[in-house]
Amino acid sequence: MADEFRDKTTAPNQLLQTDFTYLKIVGGAGTISRPCSTTPLDAYFADHGIRRIGLLGTRVVMRTRLYGQLIRTEALALETEIETLGQMYQEVAVGGTCSTTQRDAFLNAGRRMIAAGAEAIVLAGTDLNLVFDGQDPGYRVIDALDVHVEILADLATDRIALEDAALG
Repeated sequence: MADEFRDKTTAPNQLLQTDFTYLKIVGGAGTISRPCSTTPLDAYFADHGIRRIGLLGTRVVMRTRLYGQLIRTEALALETEIETLGQMYQEVAVGGTCSTTQRDAFLNAGRRMIAAGAEAIVLAGTDLNLVFDGQDPGYRVIDALDVHVEILADLATDRIALEDAALG
């Protein structure tokens, strides 16, 4: 496993398609490499009584239903629109901005997944906040980044131990 990424990002909006499989934590106690998973998200959904989610994010996230690692939660994606939505997400991420047309398309995709039985829409891409910030889509939205940041903050402040965090 490498110690660093070959192609480093230089701005937050370049974090598209960060589909890594290992998390490396470097700290005073040494370095710990653990497989990454979406288990924290699965636990969050289950803890909040959410049984079925709709996904917006990269092509890989939508196609694999969060890397196939949801156990207690069913994931829904708009199968025939994965390429289109994935490309649009990439354009938003690279551009660092979201047009009205793009915003409407993502919000509408969320509405259709809710109509198909999703209980919440998960923003599984770091730049989807450009689409949803300040919006009231009329359905529940969960930003996967917020869930992960909360866990990292708990780890950093010793509220939970790494062994107890649902990282894989």
